[in-house]
Amino acid sequence: METYLIMGKFTEKGITNIKQTTQRADKFKEIAAELGIHVQQIYWFIGEYDMLNIVEAPDDRAVEALLVRVGAEMSVPPPSGHLIKRKWMLLSPRWTIRSDPSLAADNP
Repeated sequence: METYLIMGKFTEKGITNIKQTTQRADKFKEIAAELGIHVQQIYWFIGEYDMLNIVEAPDDRAVEALLVRVGAEMSVPPPSGHLIKRKWMLLSPRWTIRSDPSLAADNP
């Protein structure tokens, strides 16, 4: 399982129905569980984003499926990012390939 950070902003409908935000969080957890995703934590955030979710998922496709379902069923278009542990930043050439293609393992 990999850890993902999912951030979201309230829509106008979400702001209007702010008192239902904890019920919407429960629905988010239900949808995630159906997709084999464990919601570690949900935070409400004051700043550029309104909510921050930390989840563990088997892969990117599961998170993409979650985002599509949440967007369709809850009118929330959340962006997401994959959290990268320090050891992978140090050990994996995969993360450095984007900035320097010469570092790819298959590049002679």
